[in-house]
Amino acid sequence: MKTTQTRKGDITKWFEYFTEGVLYPIDKVKDFIEKIGLSPKIEAGERIELTQKQIKILERIKEKGKVTNKDLRDMFGVTRQAMLKEIAKLIDAKLIELVGKGRNAYYKISA
Repeated sequence: MKTTQTRKGDITKWFEYFTEGVLYPIDKVKDFIEKIGLSPKIEAGERIELTQKQIKILERIKEKGKVTNKDLRDMFGVTRQAMLKEIAKLIDAKLIELVGKGRNAYYKISA
């Protein structure tokens, strides 16, 4: 850092390195958004904050097409109530929806 402060030369290489470091995570987020079909919601200007667990839930639903509460509980090793709490946040954000009732109920990505 000290050498960059004392030099008066061209900082193009440093700037390229820095912007690549910023763009890589942005590209990962963009790929994830497109992968699980959130693009229309993001383009509409909605702000969506997700935990790592919620991201994994969305990835699993996208991968399988639909999942049950039990599928997700088994995946994370949590109680029914804990999973319902995570699922409720995703439903409130209109990212997933519940289809059916009782033992036949499952979750899918919202249309």
